[in-house]
Amino acid sequence: MVQPAAEKQLMIAEYHRSASSAKLYAERLATDLGISPPVRADYASDVRVRCGEEILAINFARSIEETRREGIPKLLQHLFDARDTFLAPALEIGVGPLPPGLSMQVTSSVGSFARSIPAPGWFEAPELSLTRDILSFRRLACQHSDPDSFGDAARFYRSYLQSCVSLVDCFLFRYTSFVRDKIGDLEKYANTQELGSPIGIERRIEAWMITFATDHLGDYKGTGEWSQFQELRRERNRIVHPVDPAVSYQPKQMARHLNFCRRGIGELLANLRRYSAADDRVGFIQQLVTAPEMRNV
Repeated sequence: MVQPAAEKQLMIAEYHRSASSAKLYAERLATDLGISPPVRADYASDVRVRCGEEILAINFARSIEETRREGIPKLLQHLFDARDTFLAPALEIGVGPLPPGLSMQVTSSVGSFARSIPAPGWFEAPELSLTRDILSFRRLACQHSDPDSFGDAARFYRSYLQSCVSLVDCFLFRYTSFVRDKIGDLEKYANTQELGSPIGIERRIEAWMITFATDHLGDYKGTGEWSQFQELRRERNRIVHPVDPAVSYQPKQMARHLNFCRRGIGELLANLRRYSAADDRVGFIQQLVTAPEMRNV
């Protein structure tokens, strides 16, 4: 007798954005890049855009559908992010295996950072890889949330929590690299010394606020975004640094925390950008802010 398939305890929405939200986001991004969106009847046709010596083809119909599914129109977003003072460039560069007898170096250079590795090899901006981890671990936790494979769901949930906290850490260090390139020695000032020190993340966020958003110092601490981030940290610590002989996992609480990447990570970082008078439409931040909602069945 065939047993019925066990029901999953977690469900996830299909899309990051509604059709109207995706259209509005893609069109506004294009307009701010100086690209005129076509009239609706011509959305299926490519728009040609000069980027340096290269001519790029942008298809708005595909870009809007991509924005619905992934939160951002990747090509437009890449062009937009490349102009950012603090977080550009969001690098992805690599070379696969070479034919016998051939060799090649893969080089990455950002500000004062420069490093080469022999091919095959790959460089990737950590904020991109961590964001992909967060989104991927959410979906995997959902896929494995039936009783027969709930241990796998717990494993992906743990990895999700780790990646969430690591992404905020990564955000701070990207800014730290910018400051180091500007002033040379981070030890010159108390705030930059703390910003680049391996101290608690709360003190480093406060140092970031002193450095980049003094007028809003302390504003973030009373927000729902900060409250959710702190709850994510406590949940991470409960599971990753256990003090009890058994760690519990409950689908209802897991769904709650799996949704916290939207406000507790994405909107928190968006707020920090707004406090510093920077645009919050950074690709990886927008992907988290719009992450598909999850629920406990």
